[in-house]
Amino acid sequence: MNKFEKNHISAFDLDHTLLSINSSYQFGYYLYKKNVFSTSKLCYLLTKYFFHKLNILSINQLHQVTFNTIFLNQNSCKINELAEDFIDEFLNSYYYKPALEKLSEAKENNHFTLLLSSSPCFLVKIIAKKLQFDDWLATTYASNSSGNFSNITNILLGKDKAIYLENKRILLGIPVSQTYAYSDSYLDIDFLKSAGKAICVKPDKKLKYISVKNNWEII
Repeated sequence: MNKFEKNHISAFDLDHTLLSINSSYQFGYYLYKKNVFSTSKLCYLLTKYFFHKLNILSINQLHQVTFNTIFLNQNSCKINELAEDFIDEFLNSYYYKPALEKLSEAKENNHFTLLLSSSPCFLVKIIAKKLQFDDWLATTYASNSSGNFSNITNILLGKDKAIYLENKRILLGIPVSQTYAYSDSYLDIDFLKSAGKAICVKPDKKLKYISVKNNWEII
């Protein structure tokens, strides 16, 4: 095999995996400080986020509420520019170094690297470029003829990450045993199970239980 040919895949979740924070949450607060939306809307969103943590509000519902409250009818170019500024200013302080080291090792070993995140594409694409991922996929928003966000076209969930990893693996002709998946969340259980090796990064309570049961690596 040519030494430059990719013969492994390392696929990473973003929030609380490569980053120590939730990028969508932090970007939302950044937009609030930039007066993109009001204090009353911030309080409303924090309440909904709390409901999500209590399993009262699903991840899909949280995405929809966030989109409707912050991004609906916002100019996509303006939001993209603010995303660039936010990442340039804060990204270096948000990396989770042990996971970042795993990404560096994957690159050194010539793995095909994937960034798969449920955060909006205007954040994920910038981070993927900065970290020099080979490919990425994220939640996507559609814009109308005026260039304003109009609706969510796709929310990237754990099962979608699993399907994308599987399709990429087949396309590249890489065995399942030579694929690695990194995540922090039980919501990514399908994604983690789809890889030859699952690596749990600061796993939540449910995922930690599963990782111990299955003898998965924890970092």
